[in-house]
Amino acid sequence: MNKSQIIVGIGGIAMMGFLYALPRQIVKKPAAPASTATAKAPTAQENSRDELHANMQLSEASLAQIKRLKEAWIQAKASEKPLWADSLAMAFYQAGRFDSAAYYMAWKAERSQSIQDKLRAADAYYEAFRFAMDVERANRFGEQARALYQQVLNENPTLLDAKAKMAMTYVTTSEPMQGIQMLLNILQTNPNHELALYNLGLLSMQRGAYDKATQRFEHLLEVNPQHAEAYLLLAESYLNLGKPKEAKATLQKALEHLQDPTAKAQIEQAMQELN
Repeated sequence: MNKSQIIVGIGGIAMMGFLYALPRQIVKKPAAPASTATAKAPTAQENSRDELHANMQLSEASLAQIKRLKEAWIQAKASEKPLWADSLAMAFYQAGRFDSAAYYMAWKAERSQSIQDKLRAADAYYEAFRFAMDVERANRFGEQARALYQQVLNENPTLLDAKAKMAMTYVTTSEPMQGIQMLLNILQTNPNHELALYNLGLLSMQRGAYDKATQRFEHLLEVNPQHAEAYLLLAESYLNLGKPKEAKATLQKALEHLQDPTAKAQIEQAMQELN
């Protein structure tokens, strides 16, 4: 079996790592500066379009729950609306509709101005950005996430996870180096920051710098030996460097940490193909 076939065998699992940190769309658009980008919630018209898109893919039970919560939110007194907004956001989030969840989180954050609410909204927009299925929505959600993360970091610059996520919103713009530099700056502050190491490893793989990717993932596994995705991505990086023995040893270690039986079965199959 040739290397490309082996990589496909592992890639079914390893690509979960890419999907965890990178948007599905590669969007080359100038990034709006975080200091000037709006952090306001989308307009009601924009959210109506997003919710219509979301509702097309929800179960009847989820639709019924969301309809009930939205009616309660609309009819609630001003003092009670934030509580219903939280409930609506959670319902959308649990259904995997991060864009609609982000709308209600941002609605609340815009009124409360609390750093916790801003961070929750930023994280939801980041998830919506990663899983956006078209260019316009990916750009819009990325800008919203970036603006909210900037507000959060202005209040508390020590939140390095927020900075690492904000950095990734630059990667698919025409200014990817700005995001990469942010990740490198995080490592200057904390050389063992897991998310920065993970994201830099992913970006190294994306551009074919597999030697650099192995360094990032090896470092990450020294920091956190339980990081199963890092084992998977490290194995694929080794394969791309023509080092199947190292890849197999890495996969063996991954088996010790993965809990998903399906993932374990796929790894075992990939290991057999490496023999």
